[in-house]
Amino acid sequence: MAGVLDSISKAFKKPDPKELVRKWQAELRAEQRKIDRQIRDIQFEEKKVHKSIKDAAKRNDMATCKVLAKEVLHSRKAISRMYVNKAQMMSIGNALTEQLGEGAPWISTQLAERSSSSSSSNSIVDMCSVCVGVMAKLGE
Repeated sequence: MAGVLDSISKAFKKPDPKELVRKWQAELRAEQRKIDRQIRDIQFEEKKVHKSIKDAAKRNDMATCKVLAKEVLHSRKAISRMYVNKAQMMSIGNALTEQLGEGAPWISTQLAERSSSSSSSNSIVDMCSVCVGVMAKLGE
């Protein structure tokens, strides 16, 4: 019976700001690790494409070289955007930690900022998965 009362009281009670910050920071770190994994995957595919460019150059196939070189440029731009997004996530995490020490009236505004950053990271993640797929197909 006590467990039911505890769960009901937790449902109506405001969450503790420290717990919220800890939860959000864990989510931010998880997203940062996903971004790091995607960056490594793109760089791995980029190495394959470099090898394909060299092979195409040996065959004197300049059209293929140009297409593959453009894909390398697109992947590098995607990687740089991912690093920017990761830096923004780190900044949000630092702001959460800093503002936790000052008080908690900021939680709703910080949540809105974090959700907009997460939506931008999702769009970058989708674009990068497409880029990796294209690079893999061209590398074959």
